[in-house]
Amino acid sequence: MGCLIYSDPHEDGYVQGDTFPNGAWRPKDGVQRGSVADMPIYPGDPLTPGIGATKNAKRLPVQGCADDYENPVLPISYGDAQPLLAALTGRVAPEAWRGGLGLRITLGLAPPKCT
Repeated sequence: MGCLIYSDPHEDGYVQGDTFPNGAWRPKDGVQRGSVADMPIYPGDPLTPGIGATKNAKRLPVQGCADDYENPVLPISYGDAQPLLAALTGRVAPEAWRGGLGLRITLGLAPPKCT
């Protein structure tokens, strides 16, 4: 199992204002940088907490790492998220979850129909 995340344009894109290069907001192909790790405890690379992940840095073993390597997380752009979200079917998501893509966002409880 894994998780795809994206920055929705409602919070970080064209809904807020002009996108790069004409403005400061994320363009449709922009991907967020950062981490879903517990940043106050393990800032940066979870295998080298508190130090840079350089070539010679001492690393923690994956098995002893406090971060969750069994469920990988990959950030994608909202341009890449759009066709994935459009393919989902099921009950319509609550309004607060729908974001700024202008799609009929669903909960995806039925198998997706990708074309």
